[in-house]
Amino acid sequence: GNRQQLPPASDNKLPVVYGSAYVGGTVTDLSISGDNQQLYYVLSICEVTNTNVGQTADTITFGDIYFGGKKVVFQGNGYTVASLTDESTGVVDTTVNGRIEFYLYNNGSNSPVNSPYTAIEVLQASGLIYTWDASKTMTNCAFAILHLSYSQSANIRGLEATKFQITNPRSSTGDCFYDYLINTRYGCAIPEYQINTDSLDALTAYSNESFTYTDYEHNTATQPRFKFNGTLDTK
Repeated sequence: GNRQQLPPASDNKLPVVYGSAYVGGTVTDLSISGDNQQLYYVLSICEVTNTNVGQTADTITFGDIYFGGKKVVFQGNGYTVASLTDESTGVVDTTVNGRIEFYLYNNGSNSPVNSPYTAIEVLQASGLIYTWDASKTMTNCAFAILHLSYSQSANIRGLEATKFQITNPRSSTGDCFYDYLINTRYGCAIPEYQINTDSLDALTAYSNESFTYTDYEHNTATQPRFKFNGTLDTK
């Protein structure tokens, strides 16, 4: 019942994702064609972690996508929507076939993960009244471009609640605390020499130890004590 998208604003902060989480994204840019039939939304999803100078950025990956509460099924090219599935009823909507596209980027405009097109190429489509140039790099940001072809018959009139399954391989407790404490963009910008890294290493070691439990089917299983899986509000 909560909002999945945030409206355009000058002070919206992007969250950090550690482990896996579903994120709606923030509308940070948009364009429309001169005939008002093609809409392009830029949805900024999360910060890319481990991105201080000298660090190697963590690799953000995308999983399932939901549009208007329905699971997106792609055509073979990986970015054009073939259908939307209502998982509660099993009903499949094929009227949207070819009318919606999701272009995904895991670290800036030049890092496409499901198409061969940079974000700048996508937002230089013919007929757009506003286009991107090479300066729109979206550095250290995981984001998506949502392209909608207006269709009254397919009920495509604008942006609906959209969710992206995002995974960051950084999920160990001490690693996540350390990243947030030292990052100079979204974190606390604390110098490393002021951080007790030994205690964070000990926390990670303890958290990664397995424990045994009984699941709901009365089977014995094991899992690590604790991993981060969620978003961190950087406001």
